[in-house]
Amino acid sequence: LTEGPPVRDENDVHTLVEEVGRSWWPGDGCGERRKEFKGKQGLRDSVERREVSLDQVSLEVQAQLQAFLDITGYIPLHVDGHQHCHVIAGIAAVVARVCRRFGVRCIRVPCEGYESFKHVEPPSRADFCWQVSGLARDARLMFREEGLF
Repeated sequence: LTEGPPVRDENDVHTLVEEVGRSWWPGDGCGERRKEFKGKQGLRDSVERREVSLDQVSLEVQAQLQAFLDITGYIPLHVDGHQHCHVIAGIAAVVARVCRRFGVRCIRVPCEGYESFKHVEPPSRADFCWQVSGLARDARLMFREEGLF
């Protein structure tokens, strides 16, 4: 939900993407104008401004899990949202429900204590890590309610 093009058609998930110029992703459409995910901060900012449709988040998460199943023939054993997007308030509940429906059993919960981040430079990055850890603590409850560990 943070980098590259969506699995769903970009029009189906238009609140999650922005025009980024010409696509560099290989395959069909390479070099054409394309919409891609907004990046980790862009997604977080859009959620905070209530510009993200959680229905569209659900569609994209379902599409990503279905693509994994189609390619491998297996249900994923676990989910780990890239750049911790799966613990963002609102998105966490959607991810939990979709994972449960697909039969995913485990999900990463990045809950490290502040001591783990004191050495991180620059300090703004340590603050980001601390924020993610706090979101993860809240998300853990939702994940457990959906049977994810």
